Parts: sequence; C-alpha cells; structure tokens
Amino acid sequence: MIIYLDITFFNNLLMTLAIIWTVGHLLEYKTNWPKLISAALVGTLYTFIIIYLQQASLLSALKYFFHLVLNFAVAVIMIRIAYGKMKKRRFWKGVLYLYLISFLTIGTILSIYYIYGGIPFASSRGLFIIFGLLILALLANYGWRLVQHYITPEQFFLPVEIILNHQVLKLTGLVDTGNHLTDPLTRVPVLVLYIKEILPILPRELQEELSTFQGDELSLINLFNQFGLGNRMRILPFSGLGQEHGLLVGLRPDKIRVFYHHKLIESDKIVIGLSKQKLDQGDDYQMLIHPQVIKLQM
Repeated sequence: MIIYLDITFFNNLLMTLAIIWTVGHLLEYKTNWPKLISAALVGTLYTFIIIYLQQASLLSALKYFFHLVLNFAVAVIMIRIAYGKMKKRRFWKGVLYLYLISFLTIGTILSIYYIYGGIPFASSRGLFIIFGLLILALLANYGWRLVQHYITPEQFFLPVEIILNHQVLKLTGLVDTGNHLTDPLTRVPVLVLYIKEILPILPRELQEELSTFQGDELSLINLFNQFGLGNRMRILPFSGLGQEHGLLVGLRPDKIRVFYHHKLIESDKIVIGLSKQKLDQGDDYQMLIHPQVIKLQM
C-alpha cells in the first residue's frame, strides 16, 4: 500500500482541527487557534504512530492494546492542549464529545458513500474532506440544540426561582445555548421571561396595569418607574424572538436560583429580559436560561 505522507498529513490535520473546533463549540468554551492547531497536530501525529504500529511485527493483541491506550491518551491530551484547565466534569465531557463527534462524522460519511454506491476512501479524498467539514459545521451549529430539545430534555428544563423584594416566583426554565444576550452596561447574562409570568411578584397595582399594557418599551420603563422600580430597569438591544435589531426591557431582580443536577446555583448578577411574546405555547417552560448561568457550576 502506498501512503502519501504529505496528503495524509494535511487531510488528517484539517479534519482533526475541525473536530476539535466543534468540541469547543458544543462546550461553548473559548480558546484560540494556536491551541487548536497544536491539539490537531498531536492527533495527526497519533495517526502516523498507528500507521507505523500496523506495519510493525507485533502480535495482534499487542497492536490492539497499544492502539486503545494511545487512542484514549491522545484524546485526553488533545482536549487539555486545546482548552486548557477545566473542571473535571467539563473536561471529561469534552473527551466524550471528541469521541461522539468523530464517530458521528465518520459514520455519516460512510453512510453517504454507501447510499451513493461508492467505496469509502477509495475515490476522492477531497470529497471526503468536504463531506466531513460540512457534517462538522452542522453538528457545531445545530447538534447541541437537537440534544437539548429531543434527546435529553430533562437535563435542560430546570427549576428556577426569581426573588424580588422578598417575593419568590417559581417556574421552569430552558437552558438555551442560542441565548447570548447580555446587559450592555454590566455584561451580566440575561434570562428571558414572558412579561405576564412575572406579575405575581410585582405590586398589585402594577400587576393590574401590566395585565392590559399595550405600550412601547419606554412607556413600560416609565410604568415600572412609577412604582419605585425604575432603578432596576434596563434597555437591552437584541436580535431574535421574531425580530431583528429589537429592544427588550430588562428587570434586575434581587437574585435568581437555578437547580441543576441536584445543585443550587444562586446569583445576583442577572437581568430578566421581559418578552411581550409567550415563549412556549405548550407551557413546558416559561423562561430561557442563559448558558453562562449553568457554567457557574461547570
């Protein structure tokens, strides 16, 4: 078998780099390209070591043993190089994602080749790379949302408590990885809530005004100001919730509590964005939770 080292090196480096990048995208963990490329180089070096082991005159059992040990060790080293020091739970989640993404990508490419009627890897390697990068891009942008909404929803529908002036509102929130809204003034995360859901912890007179309120954002802030809550209000520019370049009125509560994996996450550095639209018609959840809140325990 003839192996073209330069082509093999480039193909493996590109695909490994794309897989490592996708892991970070799903973890929502920021890093830099030098670290990603360094991790991809380690993965590419592993490929050549495996090629060498396959050619070496060793017992089959030893080859499999070395292959498994090296595979796991390299996965751990790649995540450590690419994303640095993380909490144990998050680190091992990154290693798990590395394997899952690799299996999904390769399995999907093989399926496409099978459906097409070709023989995997025997034809165009350029087509292999294109398919792989396309699959990884789709996984990075839509894969985690698929997991959220269809595979393990119980992990993302969380009990939430909002505390305002000694009043406590209990509801259910959905961890929304697409929610990157922050308060432009303080940079704290914004949790989005349908405005009528917050009525029970507001002054009774304000509840009555809001139950029939039809005004704009400025009128809404003025209304809250009339009831002594003006210092808690924010104006939040956003894109989403059915419109582009919109404005959302934010309310700063005393604190929020989120119950995640039997742990209590509590923070007073939160803004509640008050949406005029109901978030879920089925009422399975009433709030969109910013993923940064969950990262406090990760």
